[in-house]
Amino acid sequence: MDGLVLAGGTSRRFGKDKALAHFDSAAISNVAHAVLLLKALCQQVYVACNTSNRAAIQQAVATLGATVVTGRDPVVNRGPISGLWSYFATLPRAHVDVLVVACDYQGLDLQTLAPLVAQFGYLCTPQGPRTTCCRLDCAFTTLEAQILKQDWSWEHLLSLAGCPPLRVSTAIQDIDVYQHGTLNARPDPSQPREA
Repeated sequence: MDGLVLAGGTSRRFGKDKALAHFDSAAISNVAHAVLLLKALCQQVYVACNTSNRAAIQQAVATLGATVVTGRDPVVNRGPISGLWSYFATLPRAHVDVLVVACDYQGLDLQTLAPLVAQFGYLCTPQGPRTTCCRLDCAFTTLEAQILKQDWSWEHLLSLAGCPPLRVSTAIQDIDVYQHGTLNARPDPSQPREA
């Protein structure tokens, strides 16, 4: 099982790059925190970023042994779908078993990820589904067919790949911090992410 950290978002509402912010640790960035968690569970860890934050992400994880990948045509700036496409493009495989974690979850730890080590699925917390905290069993052809339809919905991909919800009691926050500093959950996690 590989690990994939999603760190390519634009963080428009947050006002600065969430991957480089510090939600769970004052000592390391969110992206470094996510990489360290996945390194404890996975054979190899990849970090999907965008061209704008690649240099900063590379620097943030330089000593952690993660491989940084960036968006690749024809799927650039399409949310988590771009991250998975970049991962597939980096190491051409017909099929993957990958533990995916977005770097903007607050409260993520090894105990929270434990159910995903045991089985495929995405975490469903008391606060709602955390679809970008999942273990995915996915064929390249499944992702490619969705992209050819220009369907950028991460939730649709999880459905096509047979990735079920895993109910957990742990609270992790999928957060956006607006410039005035309040924490807010994403409006509707069942809807496609912004491109």
